[in-house]
Amino acid sequence: MPIPFHRLAAFICILCSGFASAQDNRAHFESWLRENRESFPMVGFGRDKIPFARVHTMPPIKSQLKWKDRYFTGFRFTTPEWHEGHVFWMFGMPGDFSAQPDFHWYIVPEQAQEEEFRLVTSRQGARFYPRFRELFPGCGSMVQQTFDGELLKPSSRYIVWFSYPTPQTRELRFALTVGSKRGIAEFGMLPSGYPDIGPLECFRKSPDLKPVPPKDLLAAGMKTFKEKGIAPALEELDLGLRRNIDAGAPFQDFWVTIWREAQTGSGRSEREWAAALNLWLQERCLEFDATDLAVQLGSNGATSLMNVYRYGSARSTLIPFHGQMERRKLSLDPTSYPDSGPAFASLPDVRMREFPVAGLQGASYVAPNGMIGTRREMPNAFGACMHNLAALELMGGEWRTAIERNLWVRAWAERMREKIFEPEGSWYGSQIGIADALFDLGLLELADAQYETALSHDWPDIYQNRSKLAARGNRISIRLELGQADPRMLEELDEIHKATKENPFCHRRAWEAVEITKAKCLAQLGRDAECNEILKRLADDGSHPARLAILKTQIRSGKIEGVEEELLAILELTRDWGRKLDEAALYSLYADFLTNNGRLPEALAMRREAVRLMRSFDLFVQLPQELARLSVLLSKCGDAPASASSADEATRLGDAKDRLPPRVQAEIAGILKQRAASKPVAAPKSLLVDLQPLNASMVPVKGRPLRGRLTLSNPFAQAVEGTLSFSGLPVDAAWKQASGEATVLLGKTGTNQLANVRVEAGSFAVIDLTSPPDQFAPGELSVIWSSPGQKDQISVWTIEDTEAAVAAAVVDAGVFKRNAFYGVPVHHHYQSPAADDGSAPIRAICSIPARVELYDAENRPVYVDANGNGEFGDPGDVVHQDQDRDGSPDIQLRSGETRMRLQVFPSGDLPSDGLKIALESRFQAKWTPFAEDLLQP
Repeated sequence: MPIPFHRLAAFICILCSGFASAQDNRAHFESWLRENRESFPMVGFGRDKIPFARVHTMPPIKSQLKWKDRYFTGFRFTTPEWHEGHVFWMFGMPGDFSAQPDFHWYIVPEQAQEEEFRLVTSRQGARFYPRFRELFPGCGSMVQQTFDGELLKPSSRYIVWFSYPTPQTRELRFALTVGSKRGIAEFGMLPSGYPDIGPLECFRKSPDLKPVPPKDLLAAGMKTFKEKGIAPALEELDLGLRRNIDAGAPFQDFWVTIWREAQTGSGRSEREWAAALNLWLQERCLEFDATDLAVQLGSNGATSLMNVYRYGSARSTLIPFHGQMERRKLSLDPTSYPDSGPAFASLPDVRMREFPVAGLQGASYVAPNGMIGTRREMPNAFGACMHNLAALELMGGEWRTAIERNLWVRAWAERMREKIFEPEGSWYGSQIGIADALFDLGLLELADAQYETALSHDWPDIYQNRSKLAARGNRISIRLELGQADPRMLEELDEIHKATKENPFCHRRAWEAVEITKAKCLAQLGRDAECNEILKRLADDGSHPARLAILKTQIRSGKIEGVEEELLAILELTRDWGRKLDEAALYSLYADFLTNNGRLPEALAMRREAVRLMRSFDLFVQLPQELARLSVLLSKCGDAPASASSADEATRLGDAKDRLPPRVQAEIAGILKQRAASKPVAAPKSLLVDLQPLNASMVPVKGRPLRGRLTLSNPFAQAVEGTLSFSGLPVDAAWKQASGEATVLLGKTGTNQLANVRVEAGSFAVIDLTSPPDQFAPGELSVIWSSPGQKDQISVWTIEDTEAAVAAAVVDAGVFKRNAFYGVPVHHHYQSPAADDGSAPIRAICSIPARVELYDAENRPVYVDANGNGEFGDPGDVVHQDQDRDGSPDIQLRSGETRMRLQVFPSGDLPSDGLKIALESRFQAKWTPFAEDLLQP
């Protein structure tokens, strides 16, 4: 809150009214102050609590020092004999500063001088400054000013006065320092907070301590890393850093040294080491309030963590960036900005928008002297952080948001090119990100055009043509996907590979990708031996994409031996990578393998799971093709109606000519031709449908509807019909065949038996239990499934009569296979006491290691917890939905409730007492269980 000089000058004129001139006014008033100088106690410069300048306290008094109708108090200070630069100072009053009316202050030299100090005051709230709050207890805000160094003389005294309208003054705490490098080192910085670039010389604890050059600290840490590993090396770096800070060495010099090592040094090939360095360095930044540097590490750190598949940790490193955007009053949701039309004529889903290029307000920061400033411009790392956020969103199927986020950064770089740091890197990163997303979606022609835009752009590609190298390689990949191999591609790929490997800004995965592209080109040219040699060498060296390329070739050739084991291994590796988006293709590949080997029931389950995943991620190019394959498989299974239904949907979705290129329609038609050649297989004599859970309890929440869900799973290749009946509590049930869903209203007498309930092949039906708020009574309900050739299955539900209980369910995992493609589904409702829209933090904790995937009511992924430990920093952990952007998953609520599904993949055989799952939500910073499940063997 700036207070201009002219208001203070006007106040002084009022104080001195009655004299012949304004000059006389000021002279008489200042003369009076000098005559009473002994009433203003002397205070000295110095440090108390490192790194801050000494905090002085003026207690409340009844002032006897009066000029006209004003009462005065204040202090004096003497500049050092070596004085240079400005004097910075600050003060705060306990309580509400604005509650002190008609309060003023100013500075006067003890020795008269011609020049007048012109002061501009800033006032900041204490909310973002915990270190200020600690040293200025009870002060809700701080006032800061600069005394102009050109008007300050060495070894001179100055009076700072405060004026009140009454004798009673208020407690006032203040600090001051000399703003030169020497002054800050000797007297400390203003105690507002640590500098946003980290510790400086004023952190020195003793003049006897000597800092070690950062390169020497790094060399010692590298030696330990090579001999003992990551953890001991980080411990050594940590000790060295803290010794250097105590010796007054600038933190930023150390930061740059470690940052470079992680990005362009050993971190290029040692990916785990790079991730550990970046994560550790950001933790140190946050410890020392080095906000600007922490945001920078949100870009590089997130990239390095994604390179080692720690996606939950990668998202957490972006938290400081989110905070800086919030401080600028900017939403990070691209869709919140005005729509200005489609970004691509062939993909109207993605919109151009009126994206902001600066904050709506300034974000405050602490300068090295302790003065607080504000910045409206985006953080330097804005582009890179947005790129990483887009990459994480794309993994969760939010491809529209990811593309629009990159469009935002591209527009920002274009409009702010002359004002921002490295706009070229941000522009190319966005353009390649857009093209990569379109490539992942299967929009090959549109992706190719975007890569071409990057290649033809006339801005310099500042990272040694890193982006243009990627664009060239990916354009060749697209040609190969379209079956357009050309021998001339091999020479170009060799050139790209050499340049990529020599580029210090490229990582191993980049040059491996070029080699895999070359292998695919060799295969299409009929040079299989050379192709296999490249892929085997890469696979032996740990390349997962190379292993997948080999596997696809084996399945197409009809190979059986060892293929299923490798498929399972690659699925687990893909989950380690955290790219749930890629799993749909693996399920489809597994379905191909199972079909080729006559295992149709399993193939059907895998094909339906592939379809479900494609719907979850809105993979609209692949989905109609997969539905066509499902139609062919259903035809093989003898289910003509379901086969026709899938074929109709595949044709309808594939006919979206405004979104899909003509080749997709041709591919769908080619797949569906196989239906005519399909020969149905004989059905087994008995088909056993699985009703789950075996028993469960529902806990009422006052004022909210009662909810519960059961599933009927059919693991076979033929549809099953049967009867659902209900006993115990009165119900009114209805069945909708089109959606495969039964709705059961509790507490109302009506239909208690549903005949001809059909569960489609390789699918499941759901049974939803509900009751209006406060219209249910405690009791039991039995749900019974009956079908020919199968023993009746019964699920018993108990309605509790207390809110103190925790909802619970027992699920029979008897059909669970020790196979990474199979998981156990667990369904739940979540209700909050308030019937509002919003979100709830959520997690599941398993009693033994298990992969847990959580999906929301729309079947969109919420998170993946690779170990089921409720933490999200391990390899393979991914947070897809995080409304409050705190690094932990949230699930969206509608009217205070939602439905969810857990897919649980135990890491080993279930123990005799089963696998226990505790579902928890965080309330008032505490995790509280709201449901418990038991998967019994």
